[in-house]
Amino acid sequence: MQFLCANPGPGEASQYTILITDVELATVTLQAQLLTLVTTKLQRKFRSSGIASKIDPFVNTAITI
Repeated sequence: MQFLCANPGPGEASQYTILITDVELATVTLQAQLLTLVTTKLQRKFRSSGIASKIDPFVNTAITI
């Protein structure tokens, strides 16, 4: 899905693209569910929503391979 923001604000992108798979779309039965799916995907991709809390524990951690 591609979205175009006519007035994105300073420093913000005007075009946003997300991918929704067939599996994700198959679970959608209501318009509200689709709106939630799209909103969640946009927030995660462009605002990193829910990602920082998962990687914060690794800050200043050394990993030896």
